[in-house]
Amino acid sequence: MNKEEFKKLLLKIAGLSLGDQKWVLKQLTQEQKKQFTFHQGYSLLSKARRFRKLPISQPPQIQNMIQLPELCKELGQKEPIYIAIILEQGQFKWESDFLRTHEQNTKIKQLLDNVVGMIKPATKATAYRQWQTQLDFVDQLETLHG
Repeated sequence: MNKEEFKKLLLKIAGLSLGDQKWVLKQLTQEQKKQFTFHQGYSLLSKARRFRKLPISQPPQIQNMIQLPELCKELGQKEPIYIAIILEQGQFKWESDFLRTHEQNTKIKQLLDNVVGMIKPATKATAYRQWQTQLDFVDQLETLHG
């Protein structure tokens, strides 16, 4: 979940009654509660309550403004560990934009920082080569020449 989606969610929850807010927060899984706490959700929610009567406007979509290569759509559907390996092996100039727009960006960044380095280089190279062979000609050119 990116920051804009998190903000919308907080504003929608803040628009509910206090009892309903507590009920919604109790429905979160342990993983979701950790993520909510990590993003300072409780303090942000208390601040968002001041704006609960204001209508929620739609901010401009960041994804529409960023032009990612076509291969990013298919890559984005893969498992986070696979994505992290490809990003680490490829060193793409669009990596930061891809991570910013991907819904599991936090998980992928965590894997890049903590897990991918422990995977054997041969395994990572094999996964990267396999991914490259699945690309069409234009996408292969983009991965080789940025």
